[in-house]
Amino acid sequence: MNPTPTSEAVALAAARYAVAEFTPMHSWLSYEDELAAEWMKDSAFRCTVAYATSRVMAMLPHNRQMQSIAGAYPKWVDGVAAVIGRVVGEWTGGGTTVDQELATW
Repeated sequence: MNPTPTSEAVALAAARYAVAEFTPMHSWLSYEDELAAEWMKDSAFRCTVAYATSRVMAMLPHNRQMQSIAGAYPKWVDGVAAVIGRVVGEWTGGGTTVDQELATW
């Protein structure tokens, strides 16, 4: 059984992804911890993290792209957090839902 990352680990991974991916957030560069902490105060964000975590954990055993990304990290749980963080990071950028993003995987 694969370990499930904590919500905080996913929030940090989402912040890292969002900072790297979305130009308006570049002002947060090097402030991923603060961004993740700020996001964790938002109940909608926490619900999205929980939902994305459950969906990714269900897809992970059958999705080679997710497995490849997760496997690139020294600790599997950190890799899984990175996968979930990408999904949540796209949601934070706007214009997509968790389900829409996961449909592209």
